[in-house]
Amino acid sequence: MLDAKNDLVFLLMLRESKNMEEKFYLAILTDTYTARKLQKRLRVLKGYLLSKLFNAPLSEADHCELAEEKEWFESIDPVLLEQINKNTVYTLFTTLENKIKQVRLLTVYVAFEMPKDEITRLGRTLRHTYGVDFLFDIKFDPNIIAGASFVWQGVYKDYSIRSLIDQHKEEILSEFRHYVGRKG
Repeated sequence: MLDAKNDLVFLLMLRESKNMEEKFYLAILTDTYTARKLQKRLRVLKGYLLSKLFNAPLSEADHCELAEEKEWFESIDPVLLEQINKNTVYTLFTTLENKIKQVRLLTVYVAFEMPKDEITRLGRTLRHTYGVDFLFDIKFDPNIIAGASFVWQGVYKDYSIRSLIDQHKEEILSEFRHYVGRKG
C-alpha cells in the first residue's frame, strides 16, 4: 500500500496521462519497487486479460499469483481494464514490455533476505529520490559483512565492512601478527 505522498503523485500522473499504455504502465508501477515484482505483476495482468478476452481458463499457477496480487490488482481502475479488447491487448503488452526495458535498475546485494516491509520502505525512498522510472533488484551475497553493495549502470560499489577489510587487509594482518607475536 502506498503512503499518502506517493499515492498522490501516482494519482496526479495517472490523471495527466493521455494514452492507455501510459495509464497501465503507471498502474503497474504503483507500489511496485523491484524488478521481480514488476515482471510478476505484468505476467498476472496479461494472464488475466488474455483469459478474460479469449474465454480461456486461468491455470492454477495464474490463480495463485492473482490471489497473491489481489490488493494491487483491485487497485487498477476497472474502467481502464474495460478499455482493453482483443484487438488492443497484444499491442498494449508489447508497448508495456518495451517501456519496462527502459526503466533504470539498481542492483542491491545484501547478506540476508530483506523483509517485505523493508523492501517497501527502501522502494519508496528510492522512488521518491529517483522518480517513477526506477526499480531495484535484490540479490543475496553471503560474503557481505554488515552493509550492502550496489551495481548502478554497470558500476559496482561495495559499502560493506567486507570492503573495508579488503582495503586494509595488510594493516589488519600486520596488527594481528604483532598481537600474536606478543602473546607467544
